[in-house]
Amino acid sequence: DIIVIYNGVNLEEFHPKNRALFREEIREEFNISNDEFLILFVGSGYRRKGLKYLIEAISLLKEEKLLKVLVVAKGKKRPYLRLAKRLGVKNRIVFTGGRKDLRKFYAASDLFVLPTIYEPFGNVCLETLASGLPIIVSRAGGAAEIITEGVNGLLLEDPRDSRELAEKIRLTFDNRVRNKLSKNARILAENFTVDENVKKTLEVYQQVISEKVGK
Repeated sequence: DIIVIYNGVNLEEFHPKNRALFREEIREEFNISNDEFLILFVGSGYRRKGLKYLIEAISLLKEEKLLKVLVVAKGKKRPYLRLAKRLGVKNRIVFTGGRKDLRKFYAASDLFVLPTIYEPFGNVCLETLASGLPIIVSRAGGAAEIITEGVNGLLLEDPRDSRELAEKIRLTFDNRVRNKLSKNARILAENFTVDENVKKTLEVYQQVISEKVGK
């Protein structure tokens, strides 16, 4: 049998209460007004994680004047800045470089997007959920296994389809949709604690030992 043990997340460190603590701090640092809808993208490996498709999706939402993307990671940004410039959205894409205290960025944002082509199960997804931040991820990523479409997140059938991504983003402009996703994201994350991860790992070891002893 194949047993899947999911990662665990620190529910105290990553918490919706951080929004009140850090939202203004991060927005002020990067000159993002409180009125702007802020999309968060986290992770190096821009090509695999689909940054190109997010930038293309943003170009399809030009009617939304108050819209920014914060890219938090180290990586070669020049090709993506050129793409953003060509599509007329360079002023909407902000690269922060590598940052350690991600909880502040979850707190400052309105939506997390990861249109990854391939991703086993990124910790950032659990951190996002625990922070109560609405999330859009690709079905090609491991996090899609735990997310229920329209309940605690939104799923992309094809991460390369920028139009699909743009439509999913547009859905979250509705406060009611965003509030529902936020509330249910936190509830979902509460099933994936570090303690639960350790407990299930020990259960597997105990099962293996019992089978060996029994032979």
